Amino acid sequence: MAVSADRRILSEGLNDPSPFTKVLALDWYDGPTGGVVQLGEGGEVFRFELLDKQQLAETDIDLRVFGLYPLLPNALARLTAALTPTHEPNWPVWFPIWEFPTDEARSKVDQEADDILAQAGPLTWVVIGDLADGPVRALAVQLAQAS
Repeated sequence: MAVSADRRILSEGLNDPSPFTKVLALDWYDGPTGGVVQLGEGGEVFRFELLDKQQLAETDIDLRVFGLYPLLPNALARLTAALTPTHEPNWPVWFPIWEFPTDEARSKVDQEADDILAQAGPLTWVVIGDLADGPVRALAVQLAQAS
């Protein structure tokens, strides 16, 4: 279970409303498919990746399944700092358009983002639903140890 400064908790089962207070969408296809999320102000930070997507025909609901991978506590702040010289944050869901004044500026942000995301740990949660608006269902992932 994860607890943050404003007591946002991600727990197994139903989380309503969503415990994620910031979603930085770095990839998008009819909604976020990859990026970084944060639990509460100053709370845990995770890289997220879309694992599966299903369109429920009878309800026209887009069901998304995400994997969450832990990042260092300052990861979201570092990504935000890298982007703010050219992009204005728009929380709770920020999807910065990946346009920069020069190729050099883009390359610098690409490298910083790649470095930050590469520090993610192993898959720790599987989350189903809308990360920002919720509700979401969460399942903790237990990795088996080789003997």
